[in-house]
Amino acid sequence: MFSPRTPVGRGRPSPFTHSQSRSVKISSTTPRRNLRSQSNLAGQSLHTSQFLEETSQHRIEAFGAPLPVLITEALNLSDRSTTEITACIDPSGWAWLVGGRKLFVWRYKSSGNSRTVQCKELMLPPSDLAHSAERVCLIPSENDGQPAACVAVSPEGIVRYWPNIAFESSTAEISAELRGEECAKVINFQPHGCLLATTTSSLLLLEPVAGQVSIQCKPLKASQGLFSGLSKRMSSFIFGASPLQTNGSPLQTILAAPEDEYDDDDDDEEGEDRRSFYVLSGNNMSKWQIPSIGPEKLLYQIDAGRMFREGLARKVWDQDAIQMPQLKSWLLDLQLTREGIVMLGAGVNLDAAHVVYYALAYFETYEDANPTNISDLVLLDYTQKYTEESEDHLIEYKLLLPSDSSNVVFVYNNSSILMLFENSTKLDKMDFKTAGDSILGAGRSSGAAVFFSNSHGMFSVTPPSSDLSILDESNNQAICLSRSELSSMVINMSKMAELTESDDNKTKLKGAFIASISGDQGQALSTVDEILQLTRQDSGGQRSELDKIVAGVSKDLIDDYPNADPRWAESNKQDSTSSTSSVIITQQLRDKEKAHDFFINFLKKYGLWNKLNVVGIRGSVMPTRLLLCEHVEKVQAAIALRELHAEHHKIVNTCMNQALKQRQVSVPPSLTPQDMFYREVSAINEITEFILSWEKDYLVSDQTSHNIVSTVQAVNAILESMLHHALKYRQTHTDMYTGSNEDIPEYIPWSATNSMRKIIIEQIGISLQKGISESREIDVQGVLFQNIVGLADIVMDGYASQLKSLQCHPDRAEDYTKLEREFERERHKIITSLLEHKQFDRAASLSEKFEDFEMLMRICDTTNNHERLQRYHVHYAGKGFAQFMFNWYTKEGKRGHLLAQPVAQEDELSTFLDSDNMKYLSWLHEIKRGNFLSAHKALNDLASKETNFLSKKKTLLSLSKLAALASDVTDDMVQDNIEEINDDLDLILHQELLPTETLENVGMDPENMRVLSPKELIELYVGERNTNPNELDVKKALDLLRHVGRASEEVDYEAMKLHIWCRAILMDSWVDDNDEEDPLESNRSKIFFKTVDLVYMDNDLELLLPDLNQLLVAEELEDLRNEPKFEFLLKGGYEQIRNSLSLMD
Repeated sequence: MFSPRTPVGRGRPSPFTHSQSRSVKISSTTPRRNLRSQSNLAGQSLHTSQFLEETSQHRIEAFGAPLPVLITEALNLSDRSTTEITACIDPSGWAWLVGGRKLFVWRYKSSGNSRTVQCKELMLPPSDLAHSAERVCLIPSENDGQPAACVAVSPEGIVRYWPNIAFESSTAEISAELRGEECAKVINFQPHGCLLATTTSSLLLLEPVAGQVSIQCKPLKASQGLFSGLSKRMSSFIFGASPLQTNGSPLQTILAAPEDEYDDDDDDEEGEDRRSFYVLSGNNMSKWQIPSIGPEKLLYQIDAGRMFREGLARKVWDQDAIQMPQLKSWLLDLQLTREGIVMLGAGVNLDAAHVVYYALAYFETYEDANPTNISDLVLLDYTQKYTEESEDHLIEYKLLLPSDSSNVVFVYNNSSILMLFENSTKLDKMDFKTAGDSILGAGRSSGAAVFFSNSHGMFSVTPPSSDLSILDESNNQAICLSRSELSSMVINMSKMAELTESDDNKTKLKGAFIASISGDQGQALSTVDEILQLTRQDSGGQRSELDKIVAGVSKDLIDDYPNADPRWAESNKQDSTSSTSSVIITQQLRDKEKAHDFFINFLKKYGLWNKLNVVGIRGSVMPTRLLLCEHVEKVQAAIALRELHAEHHKIVNTCMNQALKQRQVSVPPSLTPQDMFYREVSAINEITEFILSWEKDYLVSDQTSHNIVSTVQAVNAILESMLHHALKYRQTHTDMYTGSNEDIPEYIPWSATNSMRKIIIEQIGISLQKGISESREIDVQGVLFQNIVGLADIVMDGYASQLKSLQCHPDRAEDYTKLEREFERERHKIITSLLEHKQFDRAASLSEKFEDFEMLMRICDTTNNHERLQRYHVHYAGKGFAQFMFNWYTKEGKRGHLLAQPVAQEDELSTFLDSDNMKYLSWLHEIKRGNFLSAHKALNDLASKETNFLSKKKTLLSLSKLAALASDVTDDMVQDNIEEINDDLDLILHQELLPTETLENVGMDPENMRVLSPKELIELYVGERNTNPNELDVKKALDLLRHVGRASEEVDYEAMKLHIWCRAILMDSWVDDNDEEDPLESNRSKIFFKTVDLVYMDNDLELLLPDLNQLLVAEELEDLRNEPKFEFLLKGGYEQIRNSLSLMD
């Protein structure tokens, strides 16, 4: 039998060291050699063994049955310099040790129907390389107590199979045909056999033949292509024998997924025979699946190394991994969790301090979909100095979880163990200091981490749980319970066993909770595991049985009967969790709060918290975590009501009796209505309806002003205190109840339901209409106004919470908009009522909290408080307050306020005024800033768009020209703009010079004309509307031709020019002229030729005078074309013009 190398009769020293540890000295402790002579451990609990060490952070104790003699001899007699010894611990209760070619297999856990410890020595296949326990796989018998089967593989790939280790000579031996590769690890993979992985990540399935001394070997490869469904024999016949499939990457580990992973897969008829496994090799992590029928499948392969590097770079150095080519990382090991897997990795930044960081990367892999990222990365509070020589030592750490739902993680190598608690980065480090001692193997059993040392045998490392209960890990730091109080909060152990063995899941959960409070963590863990198996959630994320029972236990806790009060003994509630030890109602309520805090901590500690989703309530669904928070909020409301009960006993007693009557609760003779009412905390909100109803009945009766005001104050105090304490708890415990899933359903707090919202709003109205109007003292009015603010804060917070939850549901945009309008309406109504009573500070407090920018502007404008306005501008800078303020000033017509903004806001104002509908103010702002060029551009843009008022356009153009001249900018663009402005002003001058009679003929007011286009002006000068035209009018029309090309309208320049000359001809009579002596002399009086003289004087004759033939064929002159005299006069006139021009030349 194994015993440590210490004198018999003395307590052996601890093999571990810890900076804060204290060795537990047990004087009666005897070495294991004597333990067996004193008692037979085979029939006892595994945990009835001696302590090795206990500190505030860990407890180490010998584990399992005493070591068989064969094992102790192998440990004591082997030559460590030549023989490598390794061990494995299997959860089934079996363990094995390998030294040389010897394999020792024994049971460390009692089989129940065997009185002796089973131990067998087996011979491994011959090999030139060292054997390892990792190349051995034990297959436990389905009948506990029967010998197991065993598979062992040599490094070269010789497979030896024992169908029954009781018959060591009955073996089968085959070659795995590794083709030069080396076997690295063999794991149990029932119901399919065993999995073999080589050091270069090739995979094989070892399949024992049922009922025969025979085993088969099958290489695993990913199914691909057209022939992926062919059997191995057929594919070999067609293509020849295929070599092993390998990616060549070094193997870190291979890990089998739980056998029940696919139990809830309704779509798979063979779901119970499918099983998957994970392979970690190099930087890749892959997931395979082997069904009972059909080929194996590679479900996915991810670059876990890249994901780990990215997460570590961001976590440690706050950089992107792509920017850190010098970052060196390693993936070390894998373990299962309830959500998937956790991976141990390490990394070092070679360009910085050579420090190796270790981290745990969590992946959600239970769905067969490819995980695209790490769900959580936990950096360990443990580093080591890096050197190339020590690299192999630095990355030899392995990972161990006591169970899939464990809240403790172990990282270990052959000389030290690190224990990490969930939700903490602080490590507890245990080092082996005994010379020659080291860890030979590790595993898990019965929810405990178990290690095997060559000097100390098998031992477990756990948190110090003998006196540790969930009380010691409460979330509420203010809670302090003595052990005497604890004893009154839990039931006796027989009753606890009754609860945990019940068929009702809610009762089971109560039993597990009580077990955790009592310190029986093993019982609590096993019960929780059982509940999780029975209430497994579907993948759709709908309401589950687990959510229902957790919500039920939570409600039972706050509605619990105070069994410590002897008056309640007759209630005889069998499933009461006894959450209070007091007979005083207020203390009973506080005890319920404490008990509920323990319950929350229990859910988190045992892995239930993150599995909660939604639960049905009030005809809808709510996140279960928030419902648990609601339960404590109601406890807070009940405590607040109880503290005001004596002061307002008349109101509370009356309404309390009405609530009990509505519940149809009868009060036993030994109890009071108060006992009955405050016991059922979950229904505490019912009293608010009766309080408001009582108040309204009281106020309609004939009462004095004093009585009315005091009654309103009392009701305000009760409602505000209850709801404020509930809201305060909700706001201060947000982090405690927040879940990881942001996609929550619509959340309506109990204080924001339609009925409660109606009660609060109605009470605010009563306070304004009755309380304020009837009160005369300023201090009383101040109290009432503060009550109104408090109640308004509660109702608005309810709206805000509901709106925030609806933001997660784009499909409910219509509901969101409707609720938002309702919220804004009620907010506006309440704050406006405060403003009407000049309660500016109180109105501002609500407006600030709920971001009512409209009211904030009204408050600042009414009080002329520019300081406060600037404070809001800074505080709400990222929420569009500046834009709202500018719009508000514009809407209210306060343009002076808009343009009088401080210098710090000028850029924002410029951006606002740059919009099309604000351009008319932007030039004033730019002139104020001294930016004349921008003012010039804005004015010019406004002028170009002005078509309604000629005078306004003239003013804008003049100001634009003035701003351009004031800008002192002399570039070509500005000069071009000034020339265009001059042209526009010239066009305006032509419109202003239109004959008054002509304007009257077209119905235009000379003082209020619209802007006319060049074509319209030409028509007015030479058209029929001008009843008294002359050559000056025609000349002005010709001058307007140069503006035709600039106008946006499309006009034929030549056609328009011809039209003007035709109109000039038609202004005179050409047929009735009777000057017989010199007919051509009459041309001097013709407007046409007078216009020619004017054009000639401007040197534009060649440009503007049309060709004679064009005039003679013009359609407008069709009536004159056939008149010989007209043609004569016109040709004669043109001949005289040519003669005059030739004489001048």
